[in-house]
Amino acid sequence: TLPPDSEKSAALFAESIAALRRSLDKLTFQADRQKLYALAGTPPPDAISVMISLDGTPPQPQANIPVRFLVGDKTEIVPTDAKGFARLPMPPLDTKQDGITVKATIELTSLLGTNSVSPFLSSVITRLVIPETRVALRVFDASERENYLLAREFEGRKVLVCCAYEADGQMKEWTKMHDEIMNFAKAQGAIIKDTRQDLKEVAAWTTSPDGQWNVAGAEPGDLVIAVVAGGKLNRRKNEKSPTGEDVQFAGEIRAAAQFDGKPHFADRFAGMGGWNPMGEQMCMDVLSLNCMKRWKPTYVKGLGSSEK
Repeated sequence: TLPPDSEKSAALFAESIAALRRSLDKLTFQADRQKLYALAGTPPPDAISVMISLDGTPPQPQANIPVRFLVGDKTEIVPTDAKGFARLPMPPLDTKQDGITVKATIELTSLLGTNSVSPFLSSVITRLVIPETRVALRVFDASERENYLLAREFEGRKVLVCCAYEADGQMKEWTKMHDEIMNFAKAQGAIIKDTRQDLKEVAAWTTSPDGQWNVAGAEPGDLVIAVVAGGKLNRRKNEKSPTGEDVQFAGEIRAAAQFDGKPHFADRFAGMGGWNPMGEQMCMDVLSLNCMKRWKPTYVKGLGSSEK
């Protein structure tokens, strides 16, 4: 039988461990992205970033929580900031490190305010389910710069694509342009989010790419890409055409993007298509293919410029 003081201490200890377990169960521990992208020989432009929040509506960021990062056999402990983030900058990486996983977990020893842990307490801690997350390193050879830029931009990222065109004073969905960009982004590993936006607002976004976009369904960390053909459709009679007319777009193409609610990309250029005997839809389909020939390299070039 334990002495009364010992029994009281044991009860308090058990209660403390139970309270700690309940607190851990209410925490959400997640990485900003599940992979970190880098070109060999240069420091990654992004840090490994994890966030700790307390479950709720909305979630409550948790500050001053020590996070233990394990990189190979090296350990770094970084506390979360006021927004609940712990960030670990990485040194230049080598292609041999491609695929290595960085583990991040809450450092309970520091959290409990003790520098040394008894074997008994250590055994108790190991039985707790401690939140953790992992981030894989993706290291590209210097000769693979474009692949690196596209992977860093799209892989695992949620993307909303909004495209429209102006025809005879009305805004219409530009389905082919949407599908071209969507398929391109998906091929790079993007997660496409379904969305329906007011087409006049989409047009306004591309006119003011640095303004505030009110994007339905957008969440922090999302990438929003918008392309609009603003102008008119010229028409002329053609008795030999299946539709009885030829159609031609004349106007301006405006492309823009925002990442995490901030300006990310902008481009505009004249768009004059040839006369198409197959009608309005085919006219805009062909125009979208021609636009992609400019949009893709211009977008990738912008990604490279943003790192300088």
